[in-house]
Amino acid sequence: MEGVAMKFFRLCSLTLSIVAASACSSEAKPSGTTASPTIGQSPAGKDRPKVWLSAVRTAEGATVSINYEQGAGPAPRIADLRLAYSEGLEVGPVTVGASASTAGKELTVQEPQPNLVRMVLLSRDTRELKSGELLQLAIKKRGAAAAKLDLLMDKPMFAPAEAMQGLLIGDPIQL
Repeated sequence: MEGVAMKFFRLCSLTLSIVAASACSSEAKPSGTTASPTIGQSPAGKDRPKVWLSAVRTAEGATVSINYEQGAGPAPRIADLRLAYSEGLEVGPVTVGASASTAGKELTVQEPQPNLVRMVLLSRDTRELKSGELLQLAIKKRGAAAAKLDLLMDKPMFAPAEAMQGLLIGDPIQL
């Protein structure tokens, strides 16, 4: 009888564990959302340089990364990135990402007009940017309205000019 009771106890605890795990996962993931809280992805294209936005939602808004992937051509030594953002968003601190930090780049941030932030990465030497995170921005969202972030490409993003050849830009992201 003791062996039967032990098996019953293990079966009950296993059932409780499965039910508890199921309840916890349904609480942590509201219906209609994906398992990953990350927004944005690299554009498709083999052997071409790419720049894209990705974001992880936070309680206040999101932490947004500007990412770079080197293509088959030369890598940039300077980045001049412009990010347009919707009303209702506030750009907080901008920090240098691992790729730019490793290349010894310094960051200059400007807001030439409302809802536009310009970020320039450069250094006194000629070290190139490698694949990885260039910048990270803290974005605060005011209100519940949908908001958009978009990398602008109306001016060159990289120097030398050869680093721009075939450049793919990721889609805007919605917060």
